[in-house]
Amino acid sequence: MVLQIGQDADLLRLTEYQNGSQAVFVYKLNGEPATNAIPGDGQSESRVKFRGASLVVTAKASDRLGHDEVSVESLQLSPDLQTLTVQPDPEDPVQARLRWLFGIDRYSRRTSLATALEEAANISPMKNCIAWPSHPAKRARDISHGVPLGDAGIEYLGWNESFSAGLSGEFFNKLRLVPTGSGIEYRRNRVLVSKFSGPLNLWTAPQN
Repeated sequence: MVLQIGQDADLLRLTEYQNGSQAVFVYKLNGEPATNAIPGDGQSESRVKFRGASLVVTAKASDRLGHDEVSVESLQLSPDLQTLTVQPDPEDPVQARLRWLFGIDRYSRRTSLATALEEAANISPMKNCIAWPSHPAKRARDISHGVPLGDAGIEYLGWNESFSAGLSGEFFNKLRLVPTGSGIEYRRNRVLVSKFSGPLNLWTAPQN
């Protein structure tokens, strides 16, 4: 996530960037409510106030089904102005209990927006497929359908999606994974298979 902040005498403008998606939130510094669109669905009515060194944002979000949710966040800059901390308001008893669930976000200042976006893209989890853990096989199992490789996630402002990936093909037909005293063997009709042959299909499927 990249956060760009702009301010003039009357307004505070926060622009969020995440994996190519963008959202703009405008807040009135005189305490009046401001209406902003929520990425994905609905809108929010927000008010801001200063409390010591923190800026407190109270937002009432409404989705298309008429469901309302109130959140209170605290924004605070570090003394050297290089780190912005965003968290559920620690002085609000209801919001304070959410910190263990949603955690605390910390943004580090960069020299330019272009630098921040490039750095965020380089570490985006969209570039990685997390391999499924390899657990010791305790009994033989049929892998005629193929084998899983791992999971990958895509996250944008307002929504996210997860995918699974794997390999399949005629090579796997009637193939079994068989644990032995010296490791794992692949067998077809009880005959050891030690070489791969034929084409493979790489498949992906969304997770619910």
